[in-house]
Amino acid sequence: MAYGALLQALIDELGRLPGIGPKSAQRIAFHLLKVDEQDARRLADAVVAVKEHVTLCPRCFNVAEAICATSAEIHAGTPPCCVWSRIPATSWLSRRPGFTAAITCCKGH
Repeated sequence: MAYGALLQALIDELGRLPGIGPKSAQRIAFHLLKVDEQDARRLADAVVAVKEHVTLCPRCFNVAEAICATSAEIHAGTPPCCVWSRIPATSWLSRRPGFTAAITCCKGH
Protein backbone atom coordinates (compact mmCIF):
# COMPACT_ATOMS: atom_id res chain seq x y z
CA MET A 1 0.00 0.00 0.00
CA ALA A 2 1.29 3.47 -0.88
CA TYR A 3 1.44 6.06 1.91
CA GLY A 4 2.37 9.71 1.84
CA ALA A 5 6.07 10.58 2.04
CA LEU A 6 5.93 11.66 5.71
CA LEU A 7 4.06 8.59 6.91
CA GLN A 8 6.30 6.28 4.88
CA ALA A 9 9.40 7.97 6.33
CA LEU A 10 8.05 7.35 9.86
CA ILE A 11 7.31 3.69 9.05
CA ASP A 12 10.79 3.28 7.56
CA GLU A 13 12.50 4.81 10.61
CA LEU A 14 10.44 2.73 13.06
CA GLY A 15 11.32 -0.36 11.01
CA ARG A 16 15.01 0.33 11.64
CA LEU A 17 14.55 -0.26 15.38
CA PRO A 18 15.69 -3.67 16.63
CA GLY A 19 12.90 -6.20 16.76
CA ILE A 20 10.48 -4.03 14.77
CA GLY A 21 9.49 -5.51 11.44
CA PRO A 22 7.49 -3.82 8.67
CA LYS A 23 4.06 -4.73 10.10
CA SER A 24 4.98 -3.60 13.62
CA ALA A 25 6.39 -0.35 12.21
CA GLN A 26 3.07 0.27 10.43
CA ARG A 27 1.07 -0.47 13.59
CA ILE A 28 3.20 1.90 15.67
CA ALA A 29 2.99 4.62 13.02
CA PHE A 30 -0.81 4.35 12.83
CA HIS A 31 -1.00 4.33 16.63
CA LEU A 32 1.01 7.55 16.70
CA LEU A 33 -1.43 9.07 14.21
CA LYS A 34 -4.34 8.31 16.59
CA VAL A 35 -2.81 9.53 19.86
CA ASP A 36 -3.03 13.06 21.17
CA GLU A 37 -0.42 15.44 19.79
CA GLN A 38 0.87 15.94 23.34
CA ASP A 39 1.49 12.19 23.71
CA ALA A 40 3.42 12.08 20.44
CA ARG A 41 5.47 15.13 21.45
CA ARG A 42 6.32 13.58 24.84
CA LEU A 43 7.66 10.51 23.04
CA ALA A 44 9.66 12.64 20.59
CA ASP A 45 11.01 14.83 23.41
CA ALA A 46 12.03 11.77 25.45
CA VAL A 47 13.97 10.34 22.50
CA VAL A 48 15.75 13.64 21.87
CA ALA A 49 16.54 14.15 25.58
CA VAL A 50 18.05 10.67 25.89
CA LYS A 51 20.21 11.21 22.81
CA GLU A 52 21.41 14.58 24.12
CA HIS A 53 22.02 13.73 27.78
CA VAL A 54 22.38 9.99 28.42
CA THR A 55 25.53 8.01 27.74
CA LEU A 56 27.58 5.17 29.16
CA CYS A 57 29.45 6.05 32.35
CA PRO A 58 33.10 6.40 31.28
CA ARG A 59 34.22 4.60 34.44
CA CYS A 60 31.87 1.64 34.89
CA PHE A 61 29.95 1.63 31.58
CA ASN A 62 26.52 1.80 33.24
CA VAL A 63 23.91 3.98 31.53
CA ALA A 64 24.09 7.44 33.11
CA GLU A 65 23.69 11.17 32.50
CA ALA A 66 27.20 11.78 33.88
CA ILE A 67 29.50 9.61 35.95
CA CYS A 68 26.91 7.43 37.65
CA ALA A 69 26.38 7.68 41.43
CA THR A 70 27.63 4.14 42.03
CA SER A 71 30.80 4.81 40.09
CA ALA A 72 31.38 8.18 41.77
CA GLU A 73 31.03 6.52 45.20
CA ILE A 74 33.41 3.70 44.34
CA HIS A 75 35.96 5.93 42.60
CA ALA A 76 36.08 8.61 45.32
CA GLY A 77 39.63 8.87 46.57
CA THR A 78 41.10 6.57 43.93
CA PRO A 79 44.60 7.81 43.06
CA PRO A 80 44.97 9.00 39.44
CA CYS A 81 47.54 6.27 38.78
CA CYS A 82 44.84 3.62 39.30
CA VAL A 83 42.92 2.31 36.32
CA TRP A 84 39.41 0.88 36.61
CA SER A 85 38.48 -1.95 34.31
CA ARG A 86 35.58 -4.31 33.81
CA ILE A 87 35.51 -7.80 35.30
CA PRO A 88 32.89 -10.58 35.06
CA ALA A 89 29.66 -9.86 36.95
CA THR A 90 30.11 -13.09 38.90
CA SER A 91 33.18 -11.71 40.67
CA TRP A 92 33.08 -11.04 44.41
CA LEU A 93 33.81 -7.36 43.60
CA SER A 94 30.41 -6.90 41.99
CA ARG A 95 28.34 -4.54 44.10
CA ARG A 96 25.08 -5.12 42.26
CA PRO A 97 23.91 -7.16 39.25
CA GLY A 98 25.43 -5.91 36.02
CA PHE A 99 28.09 -3.75 37.70
CA THR A 100 31.66 -4.87 37.27
CA ALA A 101 34.86 -3.10 38.28
CA ALA A 102 38.46 -3.83 39.22
CA ILE A 103 41.48 -1.69 40.08
CA THR A 104 44.86 -1.99 38.47
CA CYS A 105 47.57 0.26 39.91
CA CYS A 106 51.10 0.81 38.71
CA LYS A 107 52.23 2.25 42.08
CA GLY A 108 50.94 -0.46 44.42
CA HIS A 109 47.98 1.45 45.93
